[in-house]
Amino acid sequence: MNSVLENQQIPSLFKIDVEGFEAEVIMGGGRILKDNALKTILIELNGFGKRYNYNDLAIETKLLKQDFALMFIYQN
Repeated sequence: MNSVLENQQIPSLFKIDVEGFEAEVIMGGGRILKDNALKTILIELNGFGKRYNYNDLAIETKLLKQDFALMFIYQN
């Protein structure tokens, strides 16, 4: 995530839709996650990361440590 936005203005909203590789994006986004310009991350965590040995709870924990609040939307 850092390298993609290296010379760009930090957005206020970042949507991550990478079908199981969310952890890679979050773990690589240290500088951006710390920037106060980023207010919202829209990310779907549905267990797809398990097939790549990633854990949704680790992603949630990382975001909480960066002072993001978690909001859950459930669909029946």
